[in-house]
Amino acid sequence: MGKTKNAATNSEPAGDCLVVNTPLGQLVAYPSTAPAHPGIYIDLKRDGFECMALTAMVEYTADDTSEDGHDLMPSIVCRVWGDAMQEDYTYAAACANLDEYFQEPDK
Repeated sequence: MGKTKNAATNSEPAGDCLVVNTPLGQLVAYPSTAPAHPGIYIDLKRDGFECMALTAMVEYTADDTSEDGHDLMPSIVCRVWGDAMQEDYTYAAACANLDEYFQEPDK
């Protein structure tokens, strides 16, 4: 089985990048270019390799559906690629209670 370079389309980060060195390579954070899904990708880059491995992204979405086919409320969704060899993300979590968090406290 050959390697899937799932982040090949993300190998040319758009705009400014934040780079953090780790013992496993560089974590590279950069903005998404999808107008309907503004967000941030986080890829792992290693010297000597053309492609980066997509590890996570956080994005706004207003057009996601649940596993049973229902439309979901607009939200911030975190997606994680738990298996670097797979093209699709393995985990997704919508951030809950954002409106409640940003409410003014009772006085």
